[in-house]
Amino acid sequence: MQFNDQFQYVKRNMGKNRLRLFMTVLATTMGCAFLIVLASVGFGLQNSIVDEFMQHQLMNEISIYGREEDEDWKAVEESDIEEIHQLEHIKAIVTRSNVQYPVDVSIDSYSGEMTTRLTNFEEEEKSGFSLADGRFPEQENEIIVGYHTHEMLYDSDENEEPTSYQSSVLNETVTITVYDWEEDIRYEEKFVIVGIGAEPEQEWRHDSSVYISDSISEKEILLSEEIDGEVYSYGLDQVSVYATDAQQVEGLSNSLKDKGFIIDSVSERINGMSLFFTALKTGLIIVGTVAVVIASIGIFNTMTMAVTERTQEIGIMKAIGADPTVIRRLFLMESAIIGILGVVIGVIISYAISFAVNWIIPRVLVEVTETPEFMDVTFSAIPIQLVAIAAFISLSVAIVSGIRPAKKATKIHVLSALRREA
Repeated sequence: MQFNDQFQYVKRNMGKNRLRLFMTVLATTMGCAFLIVLASVGFGLQNSIVDEFMQHQLMNEISIYGREEDEDWKAVEESDIEEIHQLEHIKAIVTRSNVQYPVDVSIDSYSGEMTTRLTNFEEEEKSGFSLADGRFPEQENEIIVGYHTHEMLYDSDENEEPTSYQSSVLNETVTITVYDWEEDIRYEEKFVIVGIGAEPEQEWRHDSSVYISDSISEKEILLSEEIDGEVYSYGLDQVSVYATDAQQVEGLSNSLKDKGFIIDSVSERINGMSLFFTALKTGLIIVGTVAVVIASIGIFNTMTMAVTERTQEIGIMKAIGADPTVIRRLFLMESAIIGILGVVIGVIISYAISFAVNWIIPRVLVEVTETPEFMDVTFSAIPIQLVAIAAFISLSVAIVSGIRPAKKATKIHVLSALRREA
């Protein structure tokens, strides 16, 4: 009996009771779809969180928050930066120091209080700092401002309602005035804006920072404070190390840890989350597998009834010399075909449900919470490996469900089967 003949025989018998076949395939489809959709929640949330981390921090960026010495924490100092520079696979080291005093930035009659940072522009450029317009400073009196800086500049005319600066601030000359805590002028200088930072990825982020070169001669005035006759200097507020590429981050992170630095990076966060999401996805797949197993009961019942209904046919096949292996294969093929139909339809339905979930749920949450960030959240993601896992589980369960009925078919006695025919 050729394979094509076996297939045609199975196809003919499956068509004899289409309602039963439909209900069995439907149960298998629901089990497979439930498994995929349930597990897709874990994949979707993981993708959303990873994307969120990558928007806030580059994959090759390592943030340093201090150094541990003799079980005590201390801030990162310039000597530490020189030590870090000796390590391999470093693309750039960005250090930023915030001016702690009130800072007023003004253009003509427009002014506003801004967060002001001192940084090394050469390192900023090497790190990949993006500009929406302009260039990086080349002189001490040239600065970069954040994308939303112009929105923080308001007309100081008291006779009219305050309005923000409407034109581009690029190439404009600004006056930066730093006041001490007694509101006396501590520092005042004119700068030219030669670059505007790129717009933040997230809509809710607002960048109105002012970046000044840390090589200015008045650096100590901006980063120090006199208390009771003693001068205290402010340290580095932000230290970021950039590896030459993402593959070097882990090795560079380990080198920094060995030197006692307290670090954080996207790769470390992702690695930390991977264990959690692996456990979550495994748990969801196990729960989904229960639904597939329940659906297999329908396959088992269908195949058992098929064997009972075809007892006479089986007896005739055995009487004319059919191999029991062929008879077993016929019933296993039938259960496998039911499993394949359930998987194919289940996968199609799963993708449709996943698309609907990602389209409907964010909009509902935005409407209810008035939080537009939910539009960027992926609640369901179906990667090809999930489809492969679900297909393997569903097909395996379907075939296993047909093994016992198939064995029962091979054990039917010829005389009993023919006597039943008579």
